[in-house]
Amino acid sequence: MSHRFPLWMVASANAVVAGMTYALRGWSREGAHAATRNTARFAALCFMVAFAGPALVRFAKRLPSEAALVLAFVAAQGVHFAAVIVLLSVFEREHVAQNRLQTALVITIGFGLVLTAALTSQPRTVRWYSALRTFALYSIFLIFTLGFALNQVKPLRIFAVLLLAALIARLTSPSHRRSPGPASSTAVVP
Repeated sequence: MSHRFPLWMVASANAVVAGMTYALRGWSREGAHAATRNTARFAALCFMVAFAGPALVRFAKRLPSEAALVLAFVAAQGVHFAAVIVLLSVFEREHVAQNRLQTALVITIGFGLVLTAALTSQPRTVRWYSALRTFALYSIFLIFTLGFALNQVKPLRIFAVLLLAALIARLTSPSHRRSPGPASSTAVVP
């Protein structure tokens, strides 16, 4: 199996989520908002698996590497970004025009964190690289967790609980506790 297969599979699945949402809700402002929310939720599920990846290897030996799981999340998030672009450029032009700085900051920070996660998906022993990788992953974790914990739709708050479970799994995984040394290029760094 190609190492790119999970990326295409996840991106295609999230594109189906967006397409089905538009099919059910219509090509409208409401449909675009729903597609954006649903693609974000699917990407959050992908992130949970990637974030807990170091611990999940104990239970699923054939699970792709943590780097592949992070890249699969990035692929799902790319579809979400496309849904956001459609929403903002087609249905929310007035909002963007009135809130240019806020819109630019949110998009830049979100895209920057996901891009950083993608570019640092392969573990390295260089300190600054590991710190950047850790910062990106834990920032994304915090954004998703707060977003779900404060969600007005109370049943969706279970996602925050699942994200916290992924955090606990990550922090207690044997690969997380391993400290990378100069000779250990295969050690997984959080």
